[in-house]
Order: sequence, then structure tokens, then C-alpha cells
Amino acid sequence: MYTNGDYPFKVGRLVGTDPGGNKYYENTKDFAFGQHRWVEYADHHNYDSSSIPPDWHSWMHSMSDEPGQETDNFLKSKEADIKQILQSSDAPYSHQVGQTNEPPPNPINHLHNMSQIRSRGFEVGNTVFYTPSPKPGQTEPYYTQPGSQYAGKQKEYVDKKLREKGLR
Repeated sequence: MYTNGDYPFKVGRLVGTDPGGNKYYENTKDFAFGQHRWVEYADHHNYDSSSIPPDWHSWMHSMSDEPGQETDNFLKSKEADIKQILQSSDAPYSHQVGQTNEPPPNPINHLHNMSQIRSRGFEVGNTVFYTPSPKPGQTEPYYTQPGSQYAGKQKEYVDKKLREKGLR
């Protein structure tokens, strides 16, 4: 019986060979996408897919259109472009960005975003983040929408209206 390589079942254009002797073919006219690239292994009777080098693997799986060693040249040209961009004065990310110059609002565990930190009631504060509960007259450190019933004077107004209606 014939095995892969003994008899050419597929006909296509030889694109190249790798250092291991594997031959890579392509036929975009007769075969559908995903089946139009194939390899004939150097050892027809003892083939293994791990014998395909990484640069040819990307070509075989249509991850790149540059076959084999041409991928290295493409990557080197892109690397030169990236270096040129990084050396320009207006390059993004040329310095550290973030909230590094201002002290964190919670010095215990250095949290900048306090939006999820809530007191758990009974004046114990937050036991997960070890933040004390606010003193009378103080507000919670998290952000509230201006129209929210939990936002400062608005809360007092909502409580007053609910008491007037007898709901509280």
C-alpha cells in the first residue's frame, strides 16, 4: 500500500524545504482554504508533526503568509520599525503612567480605588480591607452618583420624604 510521499496524491507548487528535508507545498486553485498547504516529510514512513520547525508551522496553519526563513526577515524589519518608534520623542508609554506620585488614600494596603469598600454595618468598618467605619458626619470614601440616595445631603432629603409619607 502507498503511504504519504510514495505516490503524490496532491499536486501543488513547491514553496520550500526546511533544514530537516521536509518539503512544503501549496495549491490554492484546487483545494479549499485550510487544506491548500501541506508537507511531505523527509522520512515518509516515520513522520511526526513535531518535525516541522516553528517558522514553517506558522505558514502551514495560515498564521503567516511568509513561508519558512522569510518569516525571520519580516520580523527583523518589524523590529527595526518598533525601535524607531520607541526612540522618537512622542512615543506612547515612554514613561511610567499611573498614580505613582500621589499617596494612596488607604495607606494600610495601598488602594487607590475605593469604590468597592463599604462598611459592613454595626460600626465595625470593613473587616476585609481593615478600614474603620466613618465617624458621625463623615461620608464613606467610595464614590456615589449625585442623584443616588446614598449621596450625602440627597440621602437626608430622601429619608425626610420617606418619613413624611410614613414609609420610615
